[in-house]
Amino acid sequence: MAGRKTASARPILDAFHDAAAEMGIPKVNDFNAGNNEGAGYF
Repeated sequence: MAGRKTASARPILDAFHDAAAEMGIPKVNDFNAGNNEGAGYF
């Protein structure tokens, strides 16, 4: 079963996620995919 992308109701979370990516931290869209290193919504 694949994770699904959910819409964030909090713009601050989107900003944090984008800022982490700008600093070189990989975005994680599915924490069940096996590689959990990075920033994402949990």
